Amino acid sequence: MSTNDSVGPNPGEANCLPRPDAEQLVFNCVPFAPPNTTDKVGDIFPDPVAQRAFCNCVKGNARAKGIDPNTIECGADSTLEDIIVSIAC
Repeated sequence: MSTNDSVGPNPGEANCLPRPDAEQLVFNCVPFAPPNTTDKVGDIFPDPVAQRAFCNCVKGNARAKGIDPNTIECGADSTLEDIIVSIAC
């Protein structure tokens, strides 16, 4: 029986996505041209309500892919790279 590191402890639950899929998941939550991965959420979205909406989008999309949203680092001081890395394998 082979193991797959992207499979979570519960059937159908993934721990991570391949890097290109993780990037797409994050960038799909930015309603304008994709920023640099070094940009912070708080710089992209200065308004705290918009920051929460972005993080909720990322976490909701991740949940839909079977990833536990509690494992995703997302806040005003998080860079997009931080978020992508917390989703990617």
